[in-house]
Amino acid sequence: MSRATWPLRVLSSLAWYTKEFVVSNLAVIWDIVTPTHLSHPQIVRYDTRCRTEWEVSLLSMLITLTPGTMVLATQETTPRAASGSTVAGGGPGRDPQAPRSFRIYVHSMFDDDPADVRAGTREMERRVLAAARPVDGAPAQEGSE
Repeated sequence: MSRATWPLRVLSSLAWYTKEFVVSNLAVIWDIVTPTHLSHPQIVRYDTRCRTEWEVSLLSMLITLTPGTMVLATQETTPRAASGSTVAGGGPGRDPQAPRSFRIYVHSMFDDDPADVRAGTREMERRVLAAARPVDGAPAQEGSE
């Protein structure tokens, strides 16, 4: 993806998120005002394709702002440096040559299946990364846990 399409990707992602925000609000309101509760709360682990702390923070913030979902924890899963090597702080740390990767734990109230939570998170991640990365956009579609 080129830098020329970036403004369009940002606008498209904002429009999509606005729709998701409204639909989620309606689901929560409906669950509150009706006598039966439709929620099926669960926590799902999701390995992101985010490469920076900024990307995973943006994704986590948008998930948490969406009613009925919340990111409970974020964990960097980048391989650690070999024992005996150190990072700038003087102690062992992540391998500076390894690509960074992150894992998030998502609490969802209205999905019946963990695969549905992962699919929704994957779609949001794809759109967030398309907007957050001016040059290469979102990574290609792939499965994620």
